[in-house]
Amino acid sequence: MTVPDPDEFKFYDRYDATHYWCTCTQRALGPDGQPVHPGSCRHDGQRGCCE
Repeated sequence: MTVPDPDEFKFYDRYDATHYWCTCTQRALGPDGQPVHPGSCRHDGQRGCCE
């Protein structure tokens, strides 16, 4: 019989490996040359390319 390792989540890397694409450039970089990510591509004025 096998049991789950209780330390399993100690080795879990929370790296986000999702690929995001800019709708303007159709690339992984926005028009400002910065990487595209939901946390930075918002309408709050942080990036001038977000419309």
